[in-house]
Formats: sequence, C-alpha cells, structure tokens
Amino acid sequence: VICSSIRDSVRLSDQDAVLYPRLAQALEQLTIEDMETMEDSLSGAKERYDESNPEFCSEIDEEMLFVQRADRRILSLRKEFYSYLGGVHPMYGALGYNFDSETGEKLELDDVVTDFEQAMELVEQKLFEIYDKEAFYPDVEEMFDKFAPEEISWILGYQGITFLFNPYAIAPYASGLMEVTLWYQDTPELFVERYVKVPEDGYVV
Repeated sequence: VICSSIRDSVRLSDQDAVLYPRLAQALEQLTIEDMETMEDSLSGAKERYDESNPEFCSEIDEEMLFVQRADRRILSLRKEFYSYLGGVHPMYGALGYNFDSETGEKLELDDVVTDFEQAMELVEQKLFEIYDKEAFYPDVEEMFDKFAPEEISWILGYQGITFLFNPYAIAPYASGLMEVTLWYQDTPELFVERYVKVPEDGYVV
C-alpha cells in the first residue's frame, strides 16, 4: 500500500437539507475539498514512492469529524487529523469548522465574540495557567498580538468556546495539541448572544 487516506464526511438529513439549503451546500463543498485533499495525498505518495528503498513506509492521511453543536443557528464541527507523509515524525492535531445554519457561511471568531483582542488575552492567560510556560515558543506573547481572527481555530459548544492550537502553532511539536475553553458564564458580555444562546426548539450535542 502506497498511501492510505480516510475521511469522514457530514451531511444533513433530507428533511433538514430542505430547511437549511445553504448549510447543505456548504457541507457538500467541505466534502469536495476533502476529496481533493485525498487525491493530492495519493498523487504525492506516488511521486515520493521509491520501490528500491527497503525503508519505505506507506503514507497515512486520516481525518475524523465530530459534531460539537447542531441547531438552527450554528453547526460546529471538530476535525481531528493524523498524517505521516514522510519526514521525522507524523503530524496531528484538530481544527474547528463553524457554519451559520441559515446562511451556510463559515464563521470567524470575531463573528461570535464582541471583542477579539480581549478574547485572545483571556485565551493566552488561560493557556499559561494550564500549560508550563516553558512549553511555548519564547516569543509566544508577541505571536498572540499578531493573530488575526481567521488564523484561530475554535469550536462552539453550549457552555463555551474551545480554542485549538496544533503543534508548531504557538509551541514546538513536542508540546502537542493545546486546548483551552472560555466559558460563557465567566464573561457573558464577550459573546454574541445569537450564537451562544441555546435555542428553545431543540439542539444536539
């Protein structure tokens, strides 16, 4: 086997696809992009394959999707990935995908928080409380000052927003995946009510 590539896909039920057609289209596009990535992985593996190399190891490219939240306002997905495409070590981590259920638009962090800079200050503070500061890059504080909303990976739950920092994002590979959650009840003024308030007509965790 030259390359093994596995992906989860997510779609709406036929009934919900009628109620939320734009979200259904957004999820279909996400699946298309994943399929293109799988094809790229196979193509790259074929180029790197050396039949004469006895040390050759087949390449692995896997992703799993987990629904964090699903209701009439937002769909939040957590994607966990693992890949080995040659090199010293494999790569792994997690990403957040958040969609407005009505418009199908992908949400950025500043769509759901009222003050992006304050949110990042709290995230930085909580990270230093959870993880040893020696685990981060020496210039991590300067890095937080330069982050843009579209560069932050996050998932939206019913109690808070969880921020995901993959290896190399703010710390060396050895520090691993770092996560921190800002709870709505701690700073309610920091969050846009439309997205954090639990709908009265049902939801899924």
